[in-house]
Amino acid sequence: MTKGEVITAARNIQLRVGPVRNHKRAWIIALFFFITASSLFPQGDPVCAYCQKKISGEYVIVGDKKYHRFCYENYIIPKCAVCNLPISGSYFEDIYKNRFHSYHLNEFPKCDCCNRLICQSITKGGREYQDGRHICNICYATAIFDQHEIERLLEKVSGRLTALGLRFSVGNIKIIGVDRNNLRSKAKSYSEKPQGFCNSETTEKYIDDKMVKRSIYHTIYILTGVPSIIMESVIAHELMHAWIYENTKNTLSDKVCEGSCNYVSYLYLKTLYQNPDIDALKMLEADPDPVYGVGFREIRDRFENKDFPEFLGFLKR
Repeated sequence: MTKGEVITAARNIQLRVGPVRNHKRAWIIALFFFITASSLFPQGDPVCAYCQKKISGEYVIVGDKKYHRFCYENYIIPKCAVCNLPISGSYFEDIYKNRFHSYHLNEFPKCDCCNRLICQSITKGGREYQDGRHICNICYATAIFDQHEIERLLEKVSGRLTALGLRFSVGNIKIIGVDRNNLRSKAKSYSEKPQGFCNSETTEKYIDDKMVKRSIYHTIYILTGVPSIIMESVIAHELMHAWIYENTKNTLSDKVCEGSCNYVSYLYLKTLYQNPDIDALKMLEADPDPVYGVGFREIRDRFENKDFPEFLGFLKR
């Protein structure tokens, strides 16, 4: 953040030159000071860049703009989204453009879903789940807990992805809503905050040492208590894991695999909601994780302007 400088407006400047014998040299010196003074102290009072009224007395300079001290402190200087006091020194800005003093990070928890700072002024408060998660009231307003609703979202997302070009045997896919502790025990992943996990299994039936039937089953464990749109994004991610299990050699690196699954979540959200400002898209695009976040952005940058079958072909190679 740029610091402002408070100075006193000057109306004129006086220049005294002692007796000189070389009038040409004196004229050059006087001209130099006149030009310098004119640039530093223009004629007339400066004008406030906010209210467009003349300034007399003290004013604030930020960059090449001048402000009344009152205009700057009340309308220009950033205000903390938590305490509403002016921000000076270090501050933090989240992906939703909320600016606040850095020390508030130690005073309030972040929402496990949207990463907003949970406080009255930003999220109208929040709550803590029994598994230790904190959720803001913005996210809690549309949080999903009901198993039947979770199953309905599976049908919705799988239908949309089928239209996109993915094929699933929905009858072989089961989805179960769980809390964070149960999800961690199922996933055993390197992610600190898992949101979903797809467990895929293959069964084979043999008669006289000859395989007569091969079946693949998927169980998706999904984190409950999150907004519908976040849950849909995670379901899309886990369904892509199911597709990768059935259609590739399963030799993809974690970065390519997780990045591709996040890319499918991204495509799902973009085609369904067509709103670049939804929280789920913002979090995907801002995710700093070297596997999930960086992997997603690399896949997106490579395939977003190409046909979807080309992306699937890349995964099958």
